[in-house]
Amino acid sequence: MASNKVGNILYKTLRSHIRRPQGQTEYTIPKELAVVHGHFSIDHFKETIPEGRLVTVLREPLARTISHYRFFKREKIIGGFTLPWFTLNMPFEEFAFHPEMQNVQACYLRMAPDLSQFEHVGITERMDCFCHHFDPEHTIQVPYLNTTGSELFLLSEQFIEAFKTHHSLDYALYEQAVQQVMNKEKKK
Repeated sequence: MASNKVGNILYKTLRSHIRRPQGQTEYTIPKELAVVHGHFSIDHFKETIPEGRLVTVLREPLARTISHYRFFKREKIIGGFTLPWFTLNMPFEEFAFHPEMQNVQACYLRMAPDLSQFEHVGITERMDCFCHHFDPEHTIQVPYLNTTGSELFLLSEQFIEAFKTHHSLDYALYEQAVQQVMNKEKKK
C-alpha cells in the first residue's frame, strides 16, 4: 500500500528528534516524546525505538475497506492523496478485491495473524475499553470514532463471504483482537 504523506512527515520529524550518540548503536529518545501514533507500518519504530511499547487498534475489515474507499474518492476529488490504480468511477466491489487492498491491516503490521508483539490491542468498536487501559481513572475523553456508514452499502451475502475469504489474514487478526478485548472485559 502507498505510504501516508502525513505519516512520512511525522516519521522524519521523529527521526530528527531521536539522537544516536556517535559510535553507539542505541538511540536516545527525548523525554518529552511520549507517544507516536497514526497509520504506520511498525517496521521503522521497532528499529528506531526498540524499547517502545507497541499498541494497535484494528478495525473490522469490511468497515475498514469501505472507509478506505470513501477516503480515496474524497482525496481524489480534492487533489490530495492518490493511487495510480484508483479512479473515481471504480466500483466498490472492484476496489474491495484489488490486490493492493488485500489484507491491508496484516500488511501494515507485517505479520501473519499473531498480535503477541503488541502490549495492548484494541478494536475500533470498543475504543472505550482500549482507552481505559491507558487511563483507568477515565480522565481522558474517548476520541472521535471514525465511522464508515457501512449500512449505506447494500452488499450481497455472496459478496461478503467472498470478501472474508479474500481478506482472510485481516479477519484472523481482527478476530484475535476481538477475543483479546472480550477477555479483558471479562476480567473487569
